[in-house]
Amino acid sequence: MQEAVALFPEGWRTAYLVILGLLLGVGLGLSVLEEFVWNGRIGFAVKALAVAGHGGGIAPVSALLAVFLTEAWRSMALLSEKLRDRIRNQGRVEESSKWRDWFERYEAARRKGEPFDEPPPDKRHHGSL
Repeated sequence: MQEAVALFPEGWRTAYLVILGLLLGVGLGLSVLEEFVWNGRIGFAVKALAVAGHGGGIAPVSALLAVFLTEAWRSMALLSEKLRDRIRNQGRVEESSKWRDWFERYEAARRKGEPFDEPPPDKRHHGSL
């Protein structure tokens, strides 16, 4: 169990332990209900949680499943963060390009001695150049 917790960075250890606790609770709850209430009607679910009785029981299976689920969640969060950063950087590149283009037009007009009344990119209304 300590080895599984150590797999995750500090912020994700709590997530792992919560997922593990939920899986253990569900597994043990289903086992109790199967044994005392449903009498064989959901045996497949309990066996699946314990890998057909050969996986060592619900606890080890829950620990492995919690590692998998936590890692999947963490991977999705990291991908989401990378995508958000990529979109943010793309926006910066586009904004920088607008400023570069405006400045080139400004410099060209200045060199020619022509008036330049085009507002800078941050002063423009959306939809106009």
